[in-house]
Amino acid sequence: MGKSEITRDAVLDAALQEASLTGIAQLTLGPVAAAAGRSKGGLLRHFPSKEHLQISVLERAFTRFQQHVFEPTLKAPSGLPRLRATMECWLKWPESAGLPGGCPILSAQHEFDDLDSNVREHLHGAWSRWHTYLIRQAQKAQEASQLPSGLSPEALVMLMIGLKSAAQVEQRLLNHGDANRNALQLFDRLTN
Repeated sequence: MGKSEITRDAVLDAALQEASLTGIAQLTLGPVAAAAGRSKGGLLRHFPSKEHLQISVLERAFTRFQQHVFEPTLKAPSGLPRLRATMECWLKWPESAGLPGGCPILSAQHEFDDLDSNVREHLHGAWSRWHTYLIRQAQKAQEASQLPSGLSPEALVMLMIGLKSAAQVEQRLLNHGDANRNALQLFDRLTN
């Protein structure tokens, strides 16, 4: 890995930290450069525009998400056991990834859902792939008779998204330290 790549990685890590606190929409080169210990002019070589920086940080967030949520859950059997492991890792991933302000991907959904931009398109593509994966796992759970009667795969995935979103609000905004535990307990109760 060359010096340029290491510098770019360090900048993306600093930008991801910043995005965790302020949101991806608020990212600009100035604060990111300061957090990374670089000059704003030095960042322009890697990120020629604010949008390029935002997309790069979003890609970094999804890479870290994959490392902290997707990959560890592959050890669990497919279907409901994997979805339960996914829910647990998903709830904990901001802390395990060292993101002090919570999940920047969830924040980006609220920031870009109504905007017509390349950032939104990138977010939509990555989120769609994640959603499709969750639906496939929920369908496997249904085929294995692991879901309660009347709970469709789509409803289960919506429940998971809602629980993660609610836990982030409870934890970040309301300072409820037991939010993740409560969300996981509710997942277990609704899927048994």
